[in-house]
Amino acid sequence: MLAASIRTEKGESLEQLIFPLLATPKIDGIRCLVIDGVAMSRSLKPIPNRFIQSMLGHREFDGLDGELIVGNTFQDATSGIMSEDGQPDFRFTVFDLWNRPELTYADRCKALVNSNDLSHDRIQILDPVECRDVLELGDYTEQFLAAGYEGAMVRRAFSPYKHGRATFREGYLTKVKPFVDDEAVVVGFEEQMHNANEAKTNALGRTERSSHKGNLVGKDTLGALIVEHPKFGRFNIGTGFTDAVRVGVWLSRPGLLGRVVKFKYQAIGTKDKPRIPVYLGWRDPRDT
Repeated sequence: MLAASIRTEKGESLEQLIFPLLATPKIDGIRCLVIDGVAMSRSLKPIPNRFIQSMLGHREFDGLDGELIVGNTFQDATSGIMSEDGQPDFRFTVFDLWNRPELTYADRCKALVNSNDLSHDRIQILDPVECRDVLELGDYTEQFLAAGYEGAMVRRAFSPYKHGRATFREGYLTKVKPFVDDEAVVVGFEEQMHNANEAKTNALGRTERSSHKGNLVGKDTLGALIVEHPKFGRFNIGTGFTDAVRVGVWLSRPGLLGRVVKFKYQAIGTKDKPRIPVYLGWRDPRDT
């Protein structure tokens, strides 16, 4: 089941959610479901990493639905999980059972917590907390954000497991987060520039430089990705990169044209173009 978003442009809001709701942290990893003894991605392709398959690819784990985590970022997870070789220090955070359609979400959670087959060092079960109103949901979301998560995922206790994407009106699974994740296709690159114009002091005593293009010098590294999006059209993603990633992308430009990049942006305030788009990582072609 894929989560619904709160579409503020459609008039949807937290206040319209029907309480009580069960909430878990929103985790940014690689989606994983165990099907017929194989760890699969959200596109129902086997997770490539052989070490992870040796740990999770067993029929006693059939039905598990969760996120694979490596390191602290989405790019860390992609690099470790989508590589065939290596032994990534991964964690499988499980939040649902896809193969128990007769059970409500609350009962699926009980089944996970009470299962004797899940005593595995690499498996963590997410136990939800109850939110009785929008204020409690806000408090828990703030706690999740402070702990390093992306936000909250909320469900009605009686929700079935829906194969496909849930809707806001159903309330089966909704994500609550200040930033929205999205994807776009890379169509170009902008070089990072150094402003060599003479520094001057303005009337407020602050240093400023002219933006005259003749004195802007290329730094031979990435300034921004130029991307194309079906809704937002063409725009730049210029933040979220480490210096090493900027250099690596700039040197690999020909091979990255047409690749899918994952980014996040602030939903509130977004209209024609995404507000404050931030680079998260590359979407592996096998995970699309």
